Amino acid sequence: MIGELLICQHDPPVYTLGLREKLSIENENKLRDLGADVVKIRRGGLITVHSVGQLVCYPVINLHKINVGVRNYVKGLEASVVRTCTEFGLNAITNEHVGVWVGGAKVCAIGIQVSRSVSFHGLALNVCNELSWYEHIVPCGLKDKEVTTMEKILNRNIVVQDVSPVLIKHLTNQFNLSLK
Repeated sequence: MIGELLICQHDPPVYTLGLREKLSIENENKLRDLGADVVKIRRGGLITVHSVGQLVCYPVINLHKINVGVRNYVKGLEASVVRTCTEFGLNAITNEHVGVWVGGAKVCAIGIQVSRSVSFHGLALNVCNELSWYEHIVPCGLKDKEVTTMEKILNRNIVVQDVSPVLIKHLTNQFNLSLK
């Protein structure tokens, strides 16, 4: 197996806590009281939220078989999202923080883990998700940074089903994957 792409939306919303996140039981319970799940997971990064309207992609790829190191893998994920956003008319960029940004606001979070050369976890591209879930956390540990959606920036309706095939195309091209 070289790889597979698992695409989904999370309903109910789920706050995921990366390896470096230290959240008190009291704060975890506050998030649960909002109607969301809270899950500690083994990926890089801190806390983020996944919900309906967000395109979550979990690439499961044997990086050894495609001859890509972890740093270049993350850069490849970012590049695939930038190209996806560009197809929808967004001026997306990367910067010193992992993820993809449009106009100073984060539109895509990335958090991965690699074990025995196989990647898991992945990326979350904000398409048309409700941003109020972010008001209860410091997303990715980045204080004073805005989170946005493609829909908000474009000022028009857009859904995950519109964006999924474009992202899949760019990921498969980036990593030279073939889909069944």
